[in-house]
Amino acid sequence: MNWATKVSALRNRLRLKQGAFADLIGSSQTYVSRLEAGKISPSPGIAQAIDRLVANPRTRTVFDDFVSTVRHSPHCSILVDLTKTDALIRAASRRANDLFPDGKKLSQARHMTSMKADIAALLDAGIAEGLVACGEALWLDKRGPDRHWRLTYVPVRDEANSWYLHTMLQEISARDYQDQLETTGRDIQITRVKPDAS
Repeated sequence: MNWATKVSALRNRLRLKQGAFADLIGSSQTYVSRLEAGKISPSPGIAQAIDRLVANPRTRTVFDDFVSTVRHSPHCSILVDLTKTDALIRAASRRANDLFPDGKKLSQARHMTSMKADIAALLDAGIAEGLVACGEALWLDKRGPDRHWRLTYVPVRDEANSWYLHTMLQEISARDYQDQLETTGRDIQITRVKPDAS
């Protein structure tokens, strides 16, 4: 847990000076300053107060709301943390969890090899540098009867400038899968960000 980033982002989001933030969590301005500088970690009581503020819907970030939207989506939706070397799934919809219960760490989910290759291609294309608008790919899930999927990848950045990958999986017919395969091939189709013309 990077408490320095978490505290600084929360305080800035609330538009509070260190002293006012310290009053909210029951500490001193000096304590908050040392937290934000990374010199100390919060005591259990202060950590709890910070976590309560983070969890409060009134103080949540837009990104926190997005994470909640992914979790409660009725569709097959996954949010992958691109800052983790093992491609940790930060959030997943109930449908995604039902379909892929062993997919929490993509690097350990053998049946998701295709998705891992897509993510590697997106990283190589500069998705974590803001150079990629989206990616689209096909996936044939062979665990049991074949299931055909169209995957759409969209980069998302949180308030601390960490990159995530929102992945939507749409099940399609075998015929649609074959038609798209003939049109685009097996490789992920990457749409790059167009340079600003101004």
